[in-house]
Amino acid sequence: MKLNKSILSTVARGFVCCVVIVVFASEDTAALRAQEGGTLYGIDSFRTLVEIDLENQQITEIGEIGFPVNTLTYHPSTGELFGIGTVDADRKLVRINEKTGLGTVVGSIGLDNAGDIAYAPSIDGFYATARGASGGPSSLIQIDAESGAGEIIGETGFLGFLGLAYDNQDNLLFGTAAPVGAPSDTELVVVDPATGIARARGAVDTLTVGAPRGLTYHPFSNQLLVNVPGFADPLGFSNENQEIYGIDKLSGELASFTRFTINDRIVALAFVPNAIPEPASSSFLMLGFVGTLLRRNR
Repeated sequence: MKLNKSILSTVARGFVCCVVIVVFASEDTAALRAQEGGTLYGIDSFRTLVEIDLENQQITEIGEIGFPVNTLTYHPSTGELFGIGTVDADRKLVRINEKTGLGTVVGSIGLDNAGDIAYAPSIDGFYATARGASGGPSSLIQIDAESGAGEIIGETGFLGFLGLAYDNQDNLLFGTAAPVGAPSDTELVVVDPATGIARARGAVDTLTVGAPRGLTYHPFSNQLLVNVPGFADPLGFSNENQEIYGIDKLSGELASFTRFTINDRIVALAFVPNAIPEPASSSFLMLGFVGTLLRRNR
């Protein structure tokens, strides 16, 4: 009888180990599936929110925003999309409904030349850029998420920002901008949030028409995504497809790209990751049940 109990206890312990392995393996698998994906949003022609499918090379219209918007970012604390729009000839922080595309005004930024925007968890608010007066360097500004009010931090030393994104992994603020001495070029830069000063990482050479617009961080590939608008010649002599590139954060080199139709003109990007599922309560109930069996056979 003792032998039987011993064998039963050993078998039960082995069963527990298997259950633990299976339970946690399934949970890890579920979490991995959620972390692998997300939704890439964009703004088409300054007025329409779209969903971008990189794998299938499709752009799906969600809805009209209601006013021109040229920049987009995601606020994880509220789960909402935000941008900077022109409303009644004023630059304002706006909230954009990801289901309908409809935009609502949060508040006036107070700077007519405010441009690109990126959410930063360190301030639970937004950084943005503002074009310099008379062709001078752009400035970094901070925007309050609740009121929309903007405050200048300092000059970046670069011209014409067309993208801004915050890397949550390395806690770095990236941008795409033109050097003062070469306004037609595009550099990947890292911006100091305390001073606004930007430092170049490398040239972004898209080898195509139009400057890259929009910038967002993709956490699962650890890359920045940037967009190059397409171009459709009415006469049909020169057509360029819409392209979205992955950029190496260290060098600014293009890592990959996805090509879309020539009719789309995406001016802003924002990646929204899927939520990681919580452990299932049924798994813990199963562990408790097996534990009870073990205690009864001691």
